Amino acid sequence: MIAIKKHVHGVVLAVLIGILAACSTTVERVTDPSKVQDFAFLQSGVTSNMEVEARLGRPLSVYEGGRIATYIFKMVEGKYKATADSSAPYHLVLIFRGDGLLERWSLVYKGM
Repeated sequence: MIAIKKHVHGVVLAVLIGILAACSTTVERVTDPSKVQDFAFLQSGVTSNMEVEARLGRPLSVYEGGRIATYIFKMVEGKYKATADSSAPYHLVLIFRGDGLLERWSLVYKGM
């Protein structure tokens, strides 16, 4: 059952990234440590959805009863600033386990 849930979450994440890809010419996962340092507090199995909201505010979108949350960011003076502007280039996708702890996350860059 757990393997099926992980597969479903993987499919949902792939669909979300696919949607982002359809809206732009390039979508790539941000892996450069200097570009994800603002999200260093995000730790799988440790960070709760309550902690994420305390640090980042309410997510822009929520799916599957709160198990998947998304944020959109733009860069302001070298820091990420949350926005509701879907044309902003950085999208954070978070997947939480049933107990409210972070399962995994991805920051993607939606290029023009």
